[in-house]
Amino acid sequence: MIPVRLIAATLILMMAVAPLPPVGAAEGGSPAAHPSPAALLPASGGWAPLGTAPSPLNAPVRALAIAGSDLYVGGNFVNAGGVDGAVGIARWDGQQWHSLGRGVSAPVFALAVRGTDVYVGGVFARAGDVLDANGIARWDGARWHPLGSGVNDEVRALAVAGSDLYIGGRFTNAGGSGGTRSVARWDGQQWHPLGSGLNGPVFALAVAGSDLYVGGFFTDAGGRPDADYLARWDGQQWHPVGGGLTSSVFALAVAGSDLYVGGFFTDAGGRPDADYLARWDGQQWHPVGGGLNKPVFALAVAGSDLYAGGFFTDAGGLPDADYLARWDGQQWHPVGSGLNGPVFALAADGADLAVGGDFTNADGDARIYLLRRTGAAFVSPGGAAAGALNAPVFALAVAGSDLYVGGDFTGAGGVRNANGIARWDGARWHALGGGLTGSVFTLAVAGSDLYVGGDFVNAGGSGGTRSVARWDGQQWHPLGSGLNGPVFALAVAGSDLYVGGFFTDAGGRPDADYLARWDGQQWHPVGGGLTGPVRALAVAGSDLYVGGDFTDAGGRPDADYLARWDGQQWHPVGGGLTGSVFALAVAGSDLYVGGFFTDAGGRPDADYLARWDGQQWHPVGGGLNGPVFALAVAGSDLYVGGRFTNAGGVRNANGIARWDGARWHAPGGGLTGPVFALAVRGTEAYAGGNFFTAGGDPRANFAAVSRAGAGATQVYLPLITR
Repeated sequence: MIPVRLIAATLILMMAVAPLPPVGAAEGGSPAAHPSPAALLPASGGWAPLGTAPSPLNAPVRALAIAGSDLYVGGNFVNAGGVDGAVGIARWDGQQWHSLGRGVSAPVFALAVRGTDVYVGGVFARAGDVLDANGIARWDGARWHPLGSGVNDEVRALAVAGSDLYIGGRFTNAGGSGGTRSVARWDGQQWHPLGSGLNGPVFALAVAGSDLYVGGFFTDAGGRPDADYLARWDGQQWHPVGGGLTSSVFALAVAGSDLYVGGFFTDAGGRPDADYLARWDGQQWHPVGGGLNKPVFALAVAGSDLYAGGFFTDAGGLPDADYLARWDGQQWHPVGSGLNGPVFALAADGADLAVGGDFTNADGDARIYLLRRTGAAFVSPGGAAAGALNAPVFALAVAGSDLYVGGDFTGAGGVRNANGIARWDGARWHALGGGLTGSVFTLAVAGSDLYVGGDFVNAGGSGGTRSVARWDGQQWHPLGSGLNGPVFALAVAGSDLYVGGFFTDAGGRPDADYLARWDGQQWHPVGGGLTGPVRALAVAGSDLYVGGDFTDAGGRPDADYLARWDGQQWHPVGGGLTGSVFALAVAGSDLYVGGFFTDAGGRPDADYLARWDGQQWHPVGGGLNGPVFALAVAGSDLYVGGRFTNAGGVRNANGIARWDGARWHAPGGGLTGPVFALAVRGTEAYAGGNFFTAGGDPRANFAAVSRAGAGATQVYLPLITR
């Protein structure tokens, strides 16, 4: 079992939607082909520090590029060594951090260097003083420049070839040029299409001679229906590559005449042993040393070695290759004693390796998001991130004066054994027994009991607690023999507990597909189950609302992503939605629904959030500009959490927004990363997620905002040990 550190893994990776992580020097593109400077090397072997400021980068790293004596770093952060303006992008000169002007307005996913120019791709609108950069911009060492009018969606990959810049991503239009679906070329003056583009997003680019290799989540390139997830552009037309792969590509790296490909696939051109990594020699596919046990997000070539980073914990049978491994052409090697979280970006030259991701520990020492390795040890940028929790929060639940917090953390305010679960009493943190052995995704309170669901196999040492467990205030208890997959949602209805997730067996019941009921003694299936994972549950009277990735509930083919169980049979809800549901909340006779959809029952203005009144669908104040992962009702207010920056036209609603029934509000300036969990207790609303500042103040993954006075200034409160 692998701890899941990002919502991209817990929520998005299991959907037919490509997840967030960008990889390599250019979001999965080929490693930066620049010499590693002496300034980047430590005086002796080991992990060299990147700065001596009291705090390092304050959020995950998504892209790296080496240029001369500089290391460029892109990601979700808004602080690099305490330097003002280091938002999303920063430069390390070997001694200290520097901002690039005022940075960019949203995360950076891709970097590429040509001469003195640095190209930056991501989801930002602004770059420095350029207000309409729109996902792509150029830094000349002194100022920012737009590339035409930019693109109309995310840029995830960059690659330089001579005087041309290639970009890949989720966009459908670059600079107004038609045909630029997911990939485009910038010649220094204008944008050009590559044939008719692709039918899905691009996450990786690599240049090999006059050819451009493109990897992503597509199955058609320029009309070639056999270009599954990987294609080659020869400057004139598209070509498939060796029969394609069976799933998404996130990383590409060229080594001589070979192309290394990493991603989510387990078969390359009919080779079933090519698990998550394969080599294309120009004629045929080859597995790489037995493959890996989980997806690859980053690749970098250094001499005769290939470095691979991702979500894996085993490389070719090596069980200690945690998230990072080295292939020497014959066999796999661990890199040190590994990391404690996924790697999204690599840049290498010689013995110098820069590593970026969502980790907080390397070789047993605290290392936050970015480090370099030269020789035998890791080093970090210095300092520790501010805040009480050391990894993302995915679940919150209120019980009286206590707040329970679940996630992927292993420490809460310095309290030992707070593994995945902790209790905040308003003044200090407490562990629950010995905690759990994996991630917690959902919580539910029933009287004096706390139910916990997630991706774990052991709770406080209690056997049988697979994916679900009960805490009685003193000790942990199993629920039968547990489930055979992770749990994402819990709901209490009387004496029953409903459990939803990515399982197909509950306590030995093989007909419990994705949803099951626990009556206190044994497990029961619910109405024939569903056809895909359940992400959200809500009880309204005698009805149970169920949301997730399914399109059929108990044989009802019109139950698209949302269904109602009345205790006897399934019912569709108003024609369903167009995408996955991740959050449900009941307010009186209304049901609020949040997720990845943009249409509810035929209402095209229901962007990511909608209201069902029992008869029909309604949009909520113009919707939001990104997915919703959490909902919480407090009186007449609805709190909404997710990965958005705008709510009904209200800007600065970064990750969190409040709907008062008539209009939207942005609490306290928002947060610097997505919100996955919300809870309300008295005069405070709590938010959990993957952020490091709240309202401009350091708050790691967990914060509270005052609800006092609709027009009052809202202040984020620290949650630390007193």
